[in-house]
Amino acid sequence: MPFLQRSLVEDSTDRYVHTWTVSLLFFLSLVTWLLAASPLVISSGEGTPPFQAKCWCPAQFESSQVEYANSVCSKWYTEAFQRGTLEENLWNPYGRGLVTMPEVDEDVANVSSTPAPNTNHRHFASVTAPLLLFVFALLIKLPHLVWYLMSTFCPVNIEKTLHTADHAQNLQTDTKRHLTTDLVQSVDKALKDCPHRATVSYLFYKFFSSLVLVLESIVLSTRILPQAFAETGSGQPIQQQSEILPCFFPIRALTNVHQYTLPCLFSPTYTSHRSQFGHHALFTGLLVYLLILTVVSVVSFLTWLSRLTMGTCRSQVAARPSLPTDAYLLLYLSQGNLGPMVTRDLAENEAWTQDSGLAGPIVACGKFELDGQ
Repeated sequence: MPFLQRSLVEDSTDRYVHTWTVSLLFFLSLVTWLLAASPLVISSGEGTPPFQAKCWCPAQFESSQVEYANSVCSKWYTEAFQRGTLEENLWNPYGRGLVTMPEVDEDVANVSSTPAPNTNHRHFASVTAPLLLFVFALLIKLPHLVWYLMSTFCPVNIEKTLHTADHAQNLQTDTKRHLTTDLVQSVDKALKDCPHRATVSYLFYKFFSSLVLVLESIVLSTRILPQAFAETGSGQPIQQQSEILPCFFPIRALTNVHQYTLPCLFSPTYTSHRSQFGHHALFTGLLVYLLILTVVSVVSFLTWLSRLTMGTCRSQVAARPSLPTDAYLLLYLSQGNLGPMVTRDLAENEAWTQDSGLAGPIVACGKFELDGQ
């Protein structure tokens, strides 16, 4: 079955869920993956430490050495603050000694002023978010594939039957009546041994589809959104005030290593990565969309369940169980996909009306009426 071809063995809710929703999730997965891999996004301030250092450097320092000193001290202060070991790494000139930072081996010419990015956020943006959207799309598509496979084992191929009934509308009246009669007789004969297999398969498909949406909504609200919210707030430092502290670091120039202890002003930057807020907004909107879709899917499942099994939403004919349940499924799918004209030809055909008393026109609301009522 082609992906974009309109199927006759599903209603509008099924088509919206497994076609448009899956397409939307695949598109979002591709977009988030491309944005995470884009150099523009990588270089737009991602990985900026929450504390920036401005050191008072010696006059002989070149601009690259000043950038290096600020970069190294910013990274050191941020890591020490996040680990809670800031007091242990402070150099106190009036104390007992000096606790140094790990030695840095980069040459001055190779020093980059941009610190290492936030690994957790980068992994969430480039791997977790696109993969999650891709898996969500596959899981939503899975019930439809199961229903398509199960329908091939039913005694009546509803898809081909409805296509044949639809194409019969282009024939002459006598030819159309003869073809419809043969079609109804073959359906009635095939359903004598297994009158409920297609109905059970379709209801299982509706239930499975609703269950997938419920589980995805739960996972999104309990697992993904808290993680996205934590990533959004991870760039906000707890400390509110700036402070001046000494920073110790080595600089290697050719074969010589010079060690410097500079006073630096460490200020919180309060950087908020736009992609972090973007992921939080994306998954919040997706959760709202999935919740609405879940409600619609559950209502559709309950409607079909009552229509095909309990009879609360059936027509007057369905209240008299004269036809197999799969025959009613075929008529309701015909009504929703092909309209009342094709359904009238099937329901009023003499092959059914003579055997089971089914007769009468189909009213606009989709109910079947008995003659004389």
